[in-house]
Amino acid sequence: MNNHQPESARPNFLTGIILAGGQARRMGRDKAEILFHGKSLLDRATDLLRSLPVDDIIVLGREGAEHGVADETPHLGPARAIKAWLERQPRPAHLIVIPVDMPALGHDQLNRLLAQPGGAYYHDLYLPFYAPNAQINRLKDDLVRMRDILSGFQLTELKTPSEWRAALMNVNTPEDLHTLEQTFPE
Repeated sequence: MNNHQPESARPNFLTGIILAGGQARRMGRDKAEILFHGKSLLDRATDLLRSLPVDDIIVLGREGAEHGVADETPHLGPARAIKAWLERQPRPAHLIVIPVDMPALGHDQLNRLLAQPGGAYYHDLYLPFYAPNAQINRLKDDLVRMRDILSGFQLTELKTPSEWRAALMNVNTPEDLHTLEQTFPE
């Protein structure tokens, strides 16, 4: 594990969550298995989290994958999946949450989130986010949207630097993948 943060700034136990349970209708195939520069999107996301000071990795929505956990609310969206996972935790969780479909996401973007003591996310984006001390009792019972998660945890909204827009781009269609491959050549 590569520790990019001073030990004193880290929460007690940081869990990295990769959201990988979507249906990928617009992509037309399983996004987690798509190759970007010779590596699957799931492997890229897992390697990124491994290089951060995380103590555990969860691949939410991928029961059969390494670190995989079943989505208790399949196909009802990431907010409900996160909430269902949190409901099963014995204590508040310290989370860094990333999507499987953001292959250009890197250390700069995640370390900026981790540097926010109360947690944070980027303006106009619901993922990635960092939520220290994420407690289920802070979330509404009828939660359905990611913005409900972000507001429930009272996370800080950070301005997204313009030079990071491409790195924070989701790959939702084959055209998105092609654009990202052109923007970030090998």
